Amino acid sequence: MRPEPTTPAMREMIDPALNGPFMFTVTDLVDQERRRTGMVLVARDLTPQSKLEVEREELRKRLTQSEKLAALGQFVAGIAHELNNPLQGVLGHLELLRVTGAFPKQLRKEVQTIYREADRAAKIVRNLLVFAGSRRLARRAVSLPPILQKVIALRSAACRAADIEVVRHYDQKMPRVPSDPLLIHQVFLNIMMNAEQAIVAAGRPGRIEITSTSSGDRVITTVRDTGNGIPEGALPRIFEPFYTTKEVGKGTGLGLAIAYGIVVEHGGEIVASNHPEGGAMFTVELPARREAERAKA
Repeated sequence: MRPEPTTPAMREMIDPALNGPFMFTVTDLVDQERRRTGMVLVARDLTPQSKLEVEREELRKRLTQSEKLAALGQFVAGIAHELNNPLQGVLGHLELLRVTGAFPKQLRKEVQTIYREADRAAKIVRNLLVFAGSRRLARRAVSLPPILQKVIALRSAACRAADIEVVRHYDQKMPRVPSDPLLIHQVFLNIMMNAEQAIVAAGRPGRIEITSTSSGDRVITTVRDTGNGIPEGALPRIFEPFYTTKEVGKGTGLGLAIAYGIVVEHGGEIVASNHPEGGAMFTVELPARREAERAKA
């Protein structure tokens, strides 16, 4: 009896020489009388398919994140609007008391404390409205270095107190970014405060390094700290609303979620990673102003 040809054997392998995944298929070679005369080995490069699957998974994660933000945004917007009205009334009356001094002098410190805490609550509400997308973008051509300088100046006293050195590297000539400067300021303020808290939590002096460059039609800014880095399990969830790795009472879990929403709304991308030399690094990419837009300006 002639041996029956076997079915093709398939196996996926990583080729160390070609540095990529391949699918090897071995098929019997038979003559006209169905006798086995040899074998055919076919190797198919799976690298493009693997890249496509990685890109597809990344898109799926982004879509899931966007759906979470959209659903939560609708819920948060309603609550924030309801809280904003009474808070503005409280702040208005407190400001009137402060201006007129219509209260005993011995209560001045208490009134100041009440006003400060009410104002902090109002800022939280404004952040919620930004997160919910209720604030319309006021776009204009903005240079990032001055915004970064304002953020650094705002946090300089806190950094000195925590023994944190701030290092900055900016390209001499960078294209402007069509954006809302107040919201972009909020993005980098949230990232910088996150870096400060990471260094303080590490319990040692540290450094925050801010680098801003341009590449093609993108302006790329990285903020790196020398803290303990982001736990691997937290990296996929770092931009989720109300997710935080900080101790109870040390963070709301909204800062990075707000930053993510603002950057995406500007057509950009924000990525969190751990630097090979230690610490966390946040990379913000924003679209630069096109040449046609510059010519009109």
